Amino acid sequence: MTRLSVVDQFSNQPSSTQHRETVSFFGDEATGEDLNGRVLRAVFNDPFASIRDLRRELNRKPGPGMVGWWQVFGVLRRHQLLQKRSRFRYARNRSRANF
Repeated sequence: MTRLSVVDQFSNQPSSTQHRETVSFFGDEATGEDLNGRVLRAVFNDPFASIRDLRRELNRKPGPGMVGWWQVFGVLRRHQLLQKRSRFRYARNRSRANF
């Protein structure tokens, strides 16, 4: 009987007083960078790293959550960076753009 009274008490509250938090496990809140940016920065730092190495590097640094192999694969696939050759070209073109 106590349980029902607690549930009824919370269900009668208006929705405007309810607080929702959005937590992003893919972004770094300190820098405001999402998973795409973190993976692309790791590719720029070491273009010859494998997906496994990139995942290890991303999980080594303190961040909001663990990054899985498939997540790194998805980002690389979205940006057409699955081959090491394409990752090297990406890093080279990005470094040339900074000059």
